Amino acid sequence: MSIFSNRTLLLFFFFLGIAPIAVAESVKSPFLAEAVAKYGSDEAAGKAILDLGWKNLNQGDWEVARKRFEEARQLIPNDPDVLWGLGAASAFQQRWNEAIDFFKEGLEKNPGHANLLADLSWAYEEKGMLEEAISWNQKAAAAYLKITPPDPRRWKPSYNFGLIYAKQGQLENAIASLREALQINPGLGDAYGLLAIVYYERRQYDLAAQNAVKAEELGFRLDEEFLEALKAHL
Repeated sequence: MSIFSNRTLLLFFFFLGIAPIAVAESVKSPFLAEAVAKYGSDEAAGKAILDLGWKNLNQGDWEVARKRFEEARQLIPNDPDVLWGLGAASAFQQRWNEAIDFFKEGLEKNPGHANLLADLSWAYEEKGMLEEAISWNQKAAAAYLKITPPDPRRWKPSYNFGLIYAKQGQLENAIASLREALQINPGLGDAYGLLAIVYYERRQYDLAAQNAVKAEELGFRLDEEFLEALKAHL
């Protein structure tokens, strides 16, 4: 069996089919009313709560992040970044169908939103729907090229293609795409982790070990079973 079938890559994007959560009542909670009073408007308060949601998400507090994004949605319902946040929270919780619905809803508001396009591709890749993943990822790559100054997250299409090529067994192309992502973001531990697995599949165990060490240094935890299998070849 291929190691790709049960890898533990991706701490940030993922998985079950649940319908999107409805927007709460228009009546503001005390928390939202206090935020609006503090920041002076629904928009300013919504942006501040949205930023807090991303902070919670990056800290791994996915349910708290989801709550913040839902609160922000009450104040700035037409902001596609709110739907991006809700989709990301769903992805981290492996609720892929829900993530896809949120990402698509966000793209209805801004069809050229590069991060929504990239993360929608990633969600389809995780579901094994590679044709859809490729199509949306191509759109994401084109969208990032239009952003000035360059978006720091423009590594996403290259990383996504690395995942897609790996699943397709095109390991040489996967390596090239992941290296491209790392040129943009050298701190991407996930890319080093996937490179370790790709090199293992190619029986290039020394390179697999080098990339596994780099992934661990950057805080990306590879599966212990994989690491033990790799050690057996060194």
